[in-house]
Amino acid sequence: MIVLPDNSQRAKNSLIAFYVLGFIQIAFMISAFLQYLLLKRMQNGDYTQQEATTNDIRHQIIAYANIAVYLICIVLFILWFRRAYNNLNLSNKANTKYAEGWAAGAWFVPFINLARPYFIMQEIWEKTQEATHNLITNKKGKIIGWWWVIWIINNIGTNFINRYFKETSVEELIISTSASIIFNFIELVALVLLIIIMKNVMVFEKNLHESLLKEEESESEDKLNFVI
Repeated sequence: MIVLPDNSQRAKNSLIAFYVLGFIQIAFMISAFLQYLLLKRMQNGDYTQQEATTNDIRHQIIAYANIAVYLICIVLFILWFRRAYNNLNLSNKANTKYAEGWAAGAWFVPFINLARPYFIMQEIWEKTQEATHNLITNKKGKIIGWWWVIWIINNIGTNFINRYFKETSVEELIISTSASIIFNFIELVALVLLIIIMKNVMVFEKNLHESLLKEEESESEDKLNFVI
């Protein structure tokens, strides 16, 4: 009997972390917008030192919270991602293109991380459906392409901001703050798409599990009939 390791709890843990991250990113964008307004006033000298200090403290707290939750999301997501990929091989209904370890390692290897995680997610989406008995679901994976393109755009933009904006003047701070709002919104869109993808894969995995159980029950009945 094929018993796949349960991946639903890992998916739920990841989704909860993603929801928290989403709320923090919204708070970050609001904080960044308030900072933008303050910086515009600073150009005219219309501000107090207390306002500037309060802004810095608020923005730093949200930024640190975002980093902490982001790291938690990375760990929880990779745990889910790796098991979802490995379960395809364990089901004996599909063979994966890459070794199971790449579902974790591909995110951290330069250049490989630009495409391989996308291909692995595409495999999870397609092959988990194909492995089910009588193809219970048959959803196309265009959303994965959109998610990955938006994710790459966000990473390129964020790295560009961090590398080339030194924020040594109010004008540069205004530009970097505006850019951070834009790319934070782009990251939020990518996060929403990833949540949608994971929720769909959860359904595919449930269908696969139920399909394997039905197949096992059918084989047991056939053996029983043969004995009788």
